[in-house]
Amino acid sequence: MSRRTWLVSVSIIGHVAIGVGLFASGIWNLERLESDNRLAGIGVMTPSQSMGGSPADLPEPKFVKKEQKEKKIVKDVQWEKRVAKDDAKAKNEAKGGTGNGEGDGKGNEKGPGDGVSTGVTCVLPPCDGSVVAPPEPPKPPEVKIHVVPPTAMNALRTSGNTQIHPSEGTKQKIKFDLKEKVVGSVKLCIQTDGSIMSVSMIQSTGYADYDLDLLNGVRTWRYRPFTVNGVPTPACSPVSFVYHPR
Repeated sequence: MSRRTWLVSVSIIGHVAIGVGLFASGIWNLERLESDNRLAGIGVMTPSQSMGGSPADLPEPKFVKKEQKEKKIVKDVQWEKRVAKDDAKAKNEAKGGTGNGEGDGKGNEKGPGDGVSTGVTCVLPPCDGSVVAPPEPPKPPEVKIHVVPPTAMNALRTSGNTQIHPSEGTKQKIKFDLKEKVVGSVKLCIQTDGSIMSVSMIQSTGYADYDLDLLNGVRTWRYRPFTVNGVPTPACSPVSFVYHPR
């Protein structure tokens, strides 16, 4: 046997011996642990008493009650209920309908959407959806205008020029027409205070310029009120004008 083979054999035998020794040592330690019957106890420490004495001499513990915060009571609070509105219902209300109708109806029931609900009682007629024109306001009472003779109206006149002549141009036309006289009539109306209410032509003189001069001249006249049983009343009277060319 060579030296190398001998060393290998010795090494193997040594390793085997070491393994067997370790195995036996492990088994012996386990048996010692199982045979240890010592009991473990829990020690309770008591507080040390200074200056001697017994536990009865210790002061009685005081328990302080935790103060509770005063709860605030809220009275007379009304909570508003949140009502969720449907988007479609909100759109109908924006168009004028407050119901569930298919159109712009104003009722709370389903209808054809013609503006009249089938579930609401009609309060103000008409109930067919037609529009009624508002009644006309009452007419003021008509004021009676008295027609008085020219002599009575002349007696009430307080101011105004009664000699109203045509203009120079109109005079030349009258001479050219060989007119001996020109006659015109005006309707004059006064109010309750005697002021001029209206002036209009009854009979034209045949000359527009002269008619206009007569109307403007009469509007400058002033009268006392015409009375009936002591009550001032509007009055009208005709006034005639006669012009003789020279």
